[in-house]
Amino acid sequence: MIKTNAMKTLVISLMALGTLAATPAHADTLEIQGSATAGATSNTFGPITDTSYVGDGTSSVDLAGNYASADAWGNSHGTYRSSSYGEGYFDSTATFHHTLSIINSNAYATQYTMNFFIYYGALSINGYTTGTASYDLNINKVNGPTTSLFASGATLDASGSVVQTGQALDGAGTGGLGAEHWYAWNGTNISRDLGILDAGGMMTINFDLVTTARGILPSGSGLCGLAAAPAAAALTVVDPAFQCASIYASLGDPGDIEPDTLMPLNAVFGITGTPANPIPLPGTLSLVGVGLAALGLARRRH
Repeated sequence: MIKTNAMKTLVISLMALGTLAATPAHADTLEIQGSATAGATSNTFGPITDTSYVGDGTSSVDLAGNYASADAWGNSHGTYRSSSYGEGYFDSTATFHHTLSIINSNAYATQYTMNFFIYYGALSINGYTTGTASYDLNINKVNGPTTSLFASGATLDASGSVVQTGQALDGAGTGGLGAEHWYAWNGTNISRDLGILDAGGMMTINFDLVTTARGILPSGSGLCGLAAAPAAAALTVVDPAFQCASIYASLGDPGDIEPDTLMPLNAVFGITGTPANPIPLPGTLSLVGVGLAALGLARRRH
């Protein structure tokens, strides 16, 4: 019994050490906005803000068959999405913004680390001679001078060329056939050292994601429909409002817009903190000493 109690005392002491690395308190602000212009018709959404979940979108269509859509959403626990799309002559943009304020509620200076999942996604262009699809992602620490923690962006044009800025995401590559071109990537986990916060201190992290899709396709130049044989001409139906050509840009969770959408199994998101000074607090040292002394006493009696 003495040996068992001594072991319990030591375990409790080590658990007290573990509490020094507790998850920090934080406050979230989520914001989305976007616009979709088809020909001369335009609609917008946002800016919309919340602390736990936010989501919305819009679309536009004109009499010539031009179409545009944009949507964005996100949760404080890490899921998010920005998507832009269009057909014909259009301009579409969607933005997701997440501000994370980290508060050191410990009684000692703490070293913080951020783990974040950059979702898979794609840029695609089909049937255009002039158009672009792009994403722009930036994560910055904004206390005092702004410090870039992560930056990645890419623009795909109608020739299939890609201009990559910042860090390329895992598995990024191009493909396509004929007038169809795409640029896609896999999910990417990132980890960044955020630095040290004194007791009671606060730091702010900004996450900004923008997707854009823009196309110039004069009305009628991208109509769908195959040339039919003369005998079948009467059976051929071509909808003059339907454009074959399209441009798409998306980065984020492809699931439905639901507040409880969870992260992928391989995704990592969160802020962790460890004592900046690894020396345990005096009270904790005393607990460990008691545990070790009790173990020694148990061995002598045994």
